[in-house]
Amino acid sequence: MALCLCLDTSGSMQGMPMLELNRGIYTLYKNIYENKIIRRLAEIAIVTFGDEGVSCCKEFDEKILTPPVLNAGGMTPMGEAVNLALDMIEARVNAYNEVGCQYYTPWLVLMTDGCPNGSIIELHRAIDRVNELVNNNELTILPIAVGSGADIEILKKFSPNLIPMMLKDLNFAELFDWVCENIANIAASSPGGKYMLTDVSAWGETSY
Repeated sequence: MALCLCLDTSGSMQGMPMLELNRGIYTLYKNIYENKIIRRLAEIAIVTFGDEGVSCCKEFDEKILTPPVLNAGGMTPMGEAVNLALDMIEARVNAYNEVGCQYYTPWLVLMTDGCPNGSIIELHRAIDRVNELVNNNELTILPIAVGSGADIEILKKFSPNLIPMMLKDLNFAELFDWVCENIANIAASSPGGKYMLTDVSAWGETSY
């Protein structure tokens, strides 16, 4: 199962939000390391948008050793970042298909605390691509707003099925605990099968 985190690291994430995001990523890595089912199943990639424009912090095919330490700064080129994440997911799915490997529907976790200010063309291209993949059951996207400054309307456009969630109290660690819990549940199902997401109240609430 390919899981790509697409994370806002723009200047508005400086201070406690970035500190808690890094703590949350550490929690994710710790959970994966300690759970052999998740460790066997999940392949993690991380794309950031902010400090250095759009950056791939971790490829799918890299072994999980130590979590990256993210820094805040810069603007919010969300469209460009999502397009890079989708390119990486597509390449990973193609690799699975080339070797005849069954796989679970990839996940894209999109988190932002602001409004996209990169290319409008890239933003709309990313929205169209995500919607096509989701509607074809080829992608699950989890859109998450960090703070009241996040553009909920843009997150809605990225998510035709799931309502965007608002992160409560910078509970990134609880969010990533939830992600790992659901990956473990997915592992108990068949690729392409149905599964129910667990309760999000430890970390999130509906955004409207």
